[in-house]
Amino acid sequence: MKPTKLLFLLVAVAMLAASCMNNLQKGTQAYNQMQYDKSNYFLKKALDEKKDDAKTLRMLADGYRLTNQTRKAEYVYAKLIKGSKTAKSATPEDYLNYGKMLMADENYADAKLVFHQYDSLMEFKSDLAKYMMLSCDSVSMFHQDTAMYDANEAVIRGVGERFGATPSGNGIIICSEIQSIDQNAKQRFPWLGPGNLDLYYTEKDAVAGTGEYIKPQRLKGDVNSLAHEGPCAFSNDGNIMYFSRSTVVERIDAKTKQVVKAENVLKIYSVQKADETWVNPQPLSFCSDEYSVMNPALMPDGKTMIFASDKPGGLGGSDLYMVTMKDNGEWGEPHNMGENINSAGNEVFPFVSKDSMLYFSTDGRFTLGGLDVFESEWDGNSFSTAENLNIPVNTSHDDYCFTTDPNKEAAGWVSSNKSGHERIYEWTRHDPILFLQGTVTDKSSHKPIVNARIEIINDADGTKSIISTDETGKFYYDKLMCRSSYTIKAGKEKYKVSRASIKTKKEKRRKGYALNFALETIGSNVLVRNIYFAFGSFAISSESSKTLDTLAKKLRAEPNIDVEIGAHTDSRGSARFNKWLSERRAQSTVNYLIKRGISKDRLAGKGYGESKPVNNCRDGAKCSDEQFALNRRIEFKIIKLRTDEQKRIDATKADESSNNAGKVIVRPKK
Repeated sequence: MKPTKLLFLLVAVAMLAASCMNNLQKGTQAYNQMQYDKSNYFLKKALDEKKDDAKTLRMLADGYRLTNQTRKAEYVYAKLIKGSKTAKSATPEDYLNYGKMLMADENYADAKLVFHQYDSLMEFKSDLAKYMMLSCDSVSMFHQDTAMYDANEAVIRGVGERFGATPSGNGIIICSEIQSIDQNAKQRFPWLGPGNLDLYYTEKDAVAGTGEYIKPQRLKGDVNSLAHEGPCAFSNDGNIMYFSRSTVVERIDAKTKQVVKAENVLKIYSVQKADETWVNPQPLSFCSDEYSVMNPALMPDGKTMIFASDKPGGLGGSDLYMVTMKDNGEWGEPHNMGENINSAGNEVFPFVSKDSMLYFSTDGRFTLGGLDVFESEWDGNSFSTAENLNIPVNTSHDDYCFTTDPNKEAAGWVSSNKSGHERIYEWTRHDPILFLQGTVTDKSSHKPIVNARIEIINDADGTKSIISTDETGKFYYDKLMCRSSYTIKAGKEKYKVSRASIKTKKEKRRKGYALNFALETIGSNVLVRNIYFAFGSFAISSESSKTLDTLAKKLRAEPNIDVEIGAHTDSRGSARFNKWLSERRAQSTVNYLIKRGISKDRLAGKGYGESKPVNNCRDGAKCSDEQFALNRRIEFKIIKLRTDEQKRIDATKADESSNNAGKVIVRPKK
């Protein structure tokens, strides 16, 4: 080879090596400064120009993950974990992040396998791995109550990525990207870029009336800085605002005194309102340079704050903490909110509604993937175990910053990157579906009754819905309202109407109520107990009148039925006398019911004498007094169902005849 050609070859190789090192150095520097879009570009070029190594793959995968490029992150994590020369260098956290990316892309089967591998690499069994695997197995449960929420993107013009809507005045304060950055600031703070966040105010365009928001305006005063500003909260009087702000803390090697890396630490600041501006930003007393304290939220009392922090000693990555303001205005010592709220994952972005419902996001419980929004109810002493809000509020991506509109009953905002960008969505909540279901059968045969009439009556306003049973005797109704009471009637021609009552409560989730009816056919006898007559007498005793008053009440409640009052005696005495006596007793019962407001046209008295005993105590039988007593009875039998017009006529007749004691019965001759 000629010396000149060899020289050019060596120079080319040297230039290529320099180029690789240059891209890797640039990518590493950008990654350490959290400029992930920039680091992704240079790290990918570096990997294209040289063999894979675990450290570079990890930085690139993390960069894609942190910029919501889930499919690219999934691909690079797979190369890191499965590569022949890099697999041994893969950490448990690499497996965890790879599984999360698979979940984000709704590949739950493969995600579960990866979480199992992650769990096997941990020294101790991981609660986080358990929840992740169970989540992958439980996707169907997140599809419950999908009609309970509507969520549509809020149209906000003039800003880029945005999230975290906090209600303020007639509008909202949002976090959004800085649109332009001073060049001098870039030189002083090289990590600044279009991705840095400020707080803006916007409200709906009342003039246009389109539902769109006007162009957001940066908050005035000392809120926004050259760093990130995040979601905020307000004191009850609106004069103090709390918000998150990032601080870059340089970690210095103790031996070399050189900066090893720069870390982004978040702190909660307070500012005071002065006219239309915010002044005097101060970090709260419990903030630290060693860990982040972020995402402030206030309880309705205005003196209790809930926030997120990754301080040591928590249950997972970042936990929610609660702190109370002392009488002197200083904040006390924060305490961890415990296992009802926190998990082995990350809990962030709390918000408390005016009815003391806590909303927050976590990736450490049963989720669809990424961060899901959960809710927990305050009972005056503690918060309940958190529950997932399910689809459509939650998706397989990050869903967070759930806030409520104090001026509306069930509406607010939630943020998500499900579209590939950070966006704010407006949600509205509907009452959960409360449904009634059951079966109507024949009481004697137990067979289903087809086309039985079911009336659902709202006791508050009397509104009525009517449905019918299907070919299997089943019925279903899904329009019950919360906090209501209903009377349910089931009936059909030739059957006695049966009724039941239900009361619904304030429910947070879909709930069903079950009622089964077994209808009696008309003509079946019902024994009326505790109606007694003195020997040989047909006068109604005071003891019997109580039972008959109850019977009258039931008949007034069932105006659509005609009844026969059948009186029976025992076999002692002549058959002729017993027949006469039973007729008189039946008529005495009818007359009593007429006086209690029951139309005479609905009543028929009949005496059966000793002809229908319920046992074998007939003439000549040797029976005890107790056995004979079983045959002395009054039976109530439905003989007809009346139409609505007949019921109206009977109601009039009942008033006219309530003082007339019915027909005359002549005593038979001896």
